Order: sequence, then structure tokens, then C-alpha cells
Amino acid sequence: IELRNEHRIDPAEIEAIRILAHEEAVTKPSWDRSKLAPTTKETADHSFYYCVAVALAAGEVTPQQFTDEWLRNPAVAALMAKTTIEAKPEFTALFRQGARPAAVEVKTPRGTFYREVTYPRGDPQNPMTWDDVTRKFRTQAEPVLGPRIARQVIDRVHSIEKEADMRSFARLLARRHK
Repeated sequence: IELRNEHRIDPAEIEAIRILAHEEAVTKPSWDRSKLAPTTKETADHSFYYCVAVALAAGEVTPQQFTDEWLRNPAVAALMAKTTIEAKPEFTALFRQGARPAAVEVKTPRGTFYREVTYPRGDPQNPMTWDDVTRKFRTQAEPVLGPRIARQVIDRVHSIEKEADMRSFARLLARRHK
């Protein structure tokens, strides 16, 4: 997503996508070519082809991108068909030392763009910011709790050390909402 935004990559201009990872990841079932046509949320969220393609097409990966509309999106299918995955020996060595490296390379007529990470966002070595955490929480919680209650939860978690009684907080989370 960062690569897409930084270089203003239009999904229609993408000629090829190459994902690089460690050997163990490349041999897992989620990397299998059979994952090129996921038909359910459960198969899509285990398809790295789908997750990378939808990230480039939508500019985000939230529960919304796992709906039937996105699963049947021709632009996403076209991007998955242009995607290859391979092991990078340096990444395998780093993985054996505890890292979780990966890279994506996107080829367009304007050039080839590359982004590499040693630790994914959210790893203790690459922690999420408070803004990252609240943004992710809101995408997950608002459809269930509604925006008002989700905001209340965020505010109360942000100042949790000031909570005198956790029972009211637990009740807030346990109520039926929306």
C-alpha cells in the first residue's frame, strides 16, 4: 500500500508483481497457485496473491475488501494473474534468525518499484503507532459497535490507567450495539 501511494501506482498500469519471501513462506499452502481464484473470505485471507492484489487495487486491506464485490473484482483478478512469488535466500537466512522479511516489486511502464521490510507492521520490532492501532480497531469495530461506541472504547483504552472501575468498561464492550 505504501509503495502504491508513494509512487502513485495506478493498478491499470501494472505489468507484473513479484513477491519475495523466505523459503518456508513460499512453500506454505497460502502461496500455492491454486489460491489465484479465492471465492470466499476464508480462502482470500489465506491467499497472498489476493491480499497483495487487493491492496494495490483498493489502497487498503480491511474487512470490506473480503466481500463478494471485491472477490469478484476483475481488476483484482487481473493483478493476481500478473503475480509471482519466490524465495529469496537472504530472506530465508534472516527468517532463521527471527525476522519476518518480505518484499514486493511492481513493474509498470514508468519503472519498477520495490519495497522491502524485515519485520511487518505490528511486529514488536516494527510496532504500530497509536494512530495505526485506532484506525485498525475502527475498521473492525465500527460495523459491530457503531462509530460512537467505537470512539468511546478508543478514548477509554487511551486513558485506561484512569479507569476506577473496569465493570462499566466491560459493560460497554458487552452491550449489543449498532
